[in-house]
Amino acid sequence: MTKDLIVKRVFVANLVGFVLLAGCSLPPTAGQSPGAPGQPDGAPVANQNQTLTMAFRYEPVGLFAKLPGSGSSNDMKRFFNAALSLVDGAGTPRPYLAEALPLLNTDSWRVHPDGRMETTYRLRPGLTWHDGKPLTADDFVFTFRVYSASSLGIFVPKPQDQIEEVVAVDPRTVLIRWRSIYPDAGAIQNKDLDPLPRHLLEGALTAVETNPADQDVFVNHPYWSNEFVSVGPYRMDAWIPGTQIEGSAFEGHALGRPKIDRILIRFLTDENTVASNILAESVHYTGRHSLFFEHATVLKRDWAANNRGAVILSTDTRAYNDFQFKPDYQKTPTLLDVRVRRALAHSVDRQTLQDGLFDGEGELIYTFISNRMPYYPDVDRSMATYPYDPRRSEQLMNEAGFTKDRGGFFANAAGERFAPDYKGFTGTMFERGHAIMTDTWRKAGFDMQTSIIQTAQLRDTELRHTFPGMSIAQTSGAESSQDLFTTAQAGTRANRWRGQNRGGYSNPEFDRLWDAFSTTLDRKERDQQMVQMMRLISEDLPAIVIYANFVVETHLTTLRGPELGTPDSLMYWNVQEWSFQ
Repeated sequence: MTKDLIVKRVFVANLVGFVLLAGCSLPPTAGQSPGAPGQPDGAPVANQNQTLTMAFRYEPVGLFAKLPGSGSSNDMKRFFNAALSLVDGAGTPRPYLAEALPLLNTDSWRVHPDGRMETTYRLRPGLTWHDGKPLTADDFVFTFRVYSASSLGIFVPKPQDQIEEVVAVDPRTVLIRWRSIYPDAGAIQNKDLDPLPRHLLEGALTAVETNPADQDVFVNHPYWSNEFVSVGPYRMDAWIPGTQIEGSAFEGHALGRPKIDRILIRFLTDENTVASNILAESVHYTGRHSLFFEHATVLKRDWAANNRGAVILSTDTRAYNDFQFKPDYQKTPTLLDVRVRRALAHSVDRQTLQDGLFDGEGELIYTFISNRMPYYPDVDRSMATYPYDPRRSEQLMNEAGFTKDRGGFFANAAGERFAPDYKGFTGTMFERGHAIMTDTWRKAGFDMQTSIIQTAQLRDTELRHTFPGMSIAQTSGAESSQDLFTTAQAGTRANRWRGQNRGGYSNPEFDRLWDAFSTTLDRKERDQQMVQMMRLISEDLPAIVIYANFVVETHLTTLRGPELGTPDSLMYWNVQEWSFQ
């Protein structure tokens, strides 16, 4: 089957399914509010327009922000969590639970001659947890105690690995002593030191501290699922696994009570079902990765005349092919030869991908960092690139000891074909991209063995980290995501397969550069450290960036507030201001 025929068949099948589904999902009638908790779409309920119904493709493993997750499964955590600061839509840090942010070279942010630091955060007055208990500085002391417990090791390690001590100076004053320079110390935000309720979890932590073998007492505590309590804009009311999460506006939210009374987050694993629901106005908002580019095209065309909805497009997400570096799981060891990885990179037909996935829109990219970063031109000049060149690909494979057999596929001297496993994700766009990649690779002589990871399997973190050859993956182009290939982010059985470095790549020089980037206050120096990291990754190729995915968010125009921020903005940073017109 040719590449064009593959693309055409998948697209037509998708479009037909989308139209049929849209026709089957009827919009609510006047006086009805879509998606009310416990009722079918379109059922009459009170308080019209006070429930915000959203559709997300991936269900989270847990709601706590500092628990590792991926993609849009992390996004919805924002509705329930809050940190000392947040980054707004313009990329500017703002106070959140704190009433002000520490300022460098003042009493609130001191740098000592030996490189240690102290930052002081003053909490807003009157803060409470969702259950009404006071939130105090003691909760942050307890939080650090949890994050740094060696017997747990289940949380994102940054930044507690840089913290020496957290002190409650008084009920509203949090003093953080740092072991070394940490440039983000003045804006502790999402996933950094999100507070944990001491009054609910101290008993479980004490049990683990007394007997590390009791780790499951803490890990399996109902707090992490159906008894979750935090300080974000919404309080979780109910979680029906596989179906939805319900929440209500938190009166004690640090930035004020949200304007919308309730939220209903529905898990819809099929993108055509998501599209039909937003088109039929059964949901008000669709989260990232819940819809794909072709849906955005159809929706924009459908909404052009009546202005019933809006589409927000971003290209800061990078789709990439990840390589397995853990010898125990890599079934094709020759993938560890950088010449082979470069040969694969030279046989990626990015233009065909761009045409097949996005009708030629967007741009061809080669690196992980967003091109909206001010130093991107330096990255562009310094990095190695791999333009589509099957002849160069064949030269590199020959150098690695492979020649083409009678079938036109690369094989070694013993006649064994180079046939690595290549896993893709379920979903129309991902599967289309997978088909295009496989087709072009096979034409270039690579006998790829393909399979698809189903949506339900994405919750299996061990499966995501133990793929046997290559796997499609996605990440953000934000600076904060560029620790993707650090050794510290590698998932292992010992850390319960946590971390974004699923292939287990490890390079001491990359680790050194990331550590330097993470301990330098001078912005220009940090820029150049990031440039060097991107150059190293482009040369060593622990993964191949294949395209900038159009991330699609949509919302009905009756919903005001959703916006496109910077790569480092907190998702839904202003959700408490969202409203219905």
